[in-house]
Amino acid sequence: NRNQTATSLCTAAAPPAPALAAFLVVQVKMARDNAADDLTALTRIVAANAAGPLAFRDAEAASLTLEALRARGDIERARLTDTRGADFAVVNFVPSPYSPPANAPGEHPPLRVNGARVVVDLPVIHMGETLGRLEIVSNLRGPLLNFVVLLGVSAITSGSELLGIA
Repeated sequence: NRNQTATSLCTAAAPPAPALAAFLVVQVKMARDNAADDLTALTRIVAANAAGPLAFRDAEAASLTLEALRARGDIERARLTDTRGADFAVVNFVPSPYSPPANAPGEHPPLRVNGARVVVDLPVIHMGETLGRLEIVSNLRGPLLNFVVLLGVSAITSGSELLGIA
């Protein structure tokens, strides 16, 4: 009798398993895409705030502007470059920051996603003039892992409720 119940439960649980896995993959991708959109918006805001320090060649004020990003635990590095592409202000928030692959000369894709890492690279513009570029590197591994754990706990809870009903 117990074996029949276990067999019935396994048989009933097997068909939804691939659907649950697909749902998990889609949800993680959506979470990563939403995080990339948020990071892009944040980069635009910081780029606007970095225009003054770039225009007045104030590297200390630029570093302070970038330092405000420390509040976000997922950001590994922020880098502000001048019009020549030379580093103007760089703030590393982790001991060994990820260095994204170099772009081809003159190429600056605004958003690059490499696994859990997201790199946003946008121009710093003031009154129609490009003063430099702002690059922010974020590691979404922690937030995505938390999301996956939450989904997993929800699935286990739902499954155990089903088992309790049977």
